[in-house]
Amino acid sequence: MTVSASNDSAQPILTPTGLLFTYGTLMFEPVWLRVVGRNRPSLPAVAAGWSVRCVAGRPYPAIVSDPDAIATGRLYQGLSERDFARLDRYEGAEYERRAIDVRLADNSIRQVFAYVARPAPYCRVSTELWDPTAFAAEHLVE
Repeated sequence: MTVSASNDSAQPILTPTGLLFTYGTLMFEPVWLRVVGRNRPSLPAVAAGWSVRCVAGRPYPAIVSDPDAIATGRLYQGLSERDFARLDRYEGAEYERRAIDVRLADNSIRQVFAYVARPAPYCRVSTELWDPTAFAAEHLVE
């Protein structure tokens, strides 16, 4: 896992400190709690210019740049360095933590961190869109 910055869209009104956009398995509370170990405040957010795609042979997704797409997810707030260290371990070498812009329900834009797919061979992203409902039905036990 590497960390980098991206300045791809509108001027943000907040820095990424303590903010993480999740679009895949981490949107689900059981997964979040297993990885981070505590709840954090979160709210819906979207990331224009990003697509949530399946990772070949895996139940989890990755986001990749796609100018025609919008990734839907959750924005977690108030994360500590310890939280990010746990998340970095969970995401592994397939992803890099990058700064991206997301839009909230009030139309404000925030610059936040997100785990973005690294190029193959690290992460083999397919063209298939990831289905969170199918993931929940197949991989989350109640």
